[in-house]
Amino acid sequence: MVKYHAPKRGSLAFRRKRAKRIYPHVSTWPDVDQVRLLGYPAYKVGMISVYEKNVLVSERAMWYGLERVVAATVLEAPPIRIIGMRFYGVDGYGLKTIDEIWCPHFGKFERKYLQRKFPLPKKSVEEAKKILEEKAAKIRELIDNDEIREIRAIVRTCPELTTIGKKKPEVLEIKVSGEIKEAYEWCNEHLGKFIRVRDVFEPGMFIDVIGVTKGKGFQGVVKRFGVKLLPPKSKKGYRRLGSLGPWTPGRIMWTVPRPGQLGYFRRTEYNKQILTL
Repeated sequence: MVKYHAPKRGSLAFRRKRAKRIYPHVSTWPDVDQVRLLGYPAYKVGMISVYEKNVLVSERAMWYGLERVVAATVLEAPPIRIIGMRFYGVDGYGLKTIDEIWCPHFGKFERKYLQRKFPLPKKSVEEAKKILEEKAAKIRELIDNDEIREIRAIVRTCPELTTIGKKKPEVLEIKVSGEIKEAYEWCNEHLGKFIRVRDVFEPGMFIDVIGVTKGKGFQGVVKRFGVKLLPPKSKKGYRRLGSLGPWTPGRIMWTVPRPGQLGYFRRTEYNKQILTL
């Protein structure tokens, strides 16, 4: 009799559904005392092989002190512009938005792609600056009363400076670390200015990377779950399941591999070291 072999396929921890958008929403940020941005968006260019020695390993590793070839990912990280700030408080359900401040000046290029989706100031620069000063006084009062618990910078990417052939920027929130007063002063000082990747990360740092995998579309069970092929003389095809399950229960169980979406999944990888900038 043939030995029964049916390893568990898939995981409930990683849903096989399309990501809502190409850039992620980060729900948990690290605790850092230094005042700076805690993240930075970048575009993947490709992968290369690099020679390294004592970069990615500890002294206990068997190849410590030896040169070896490792795979590395190349990212294109153009400057980002801080176009606003968003302030969060805490209620019985968690974080809630208290108020937000937008940069008083936007160019034609930014308004072309952003004004339909975001509440950009429509008045003149002078009037927008007056509104900004009034909101700043209100925000300082809330900070003194300890009502603001988190500050995030609203940034926009600059894909027009890359080689990917894209113009429409992404707009996302990045938390600013440090004390609330210091974080607010830092955001207020850099509002409307450009931030470079060297202002956020340094070579040798270990970071977590969030991205979206390459989309494969609607695929079958062999490519999606690695199911073994049926014998060549099987009826109705051999790149399929031999059985969908028992007679009872009268339904297909969730553990049975099924065809569906493959790729374009949001995934997080931990402890990636920055080799160079």
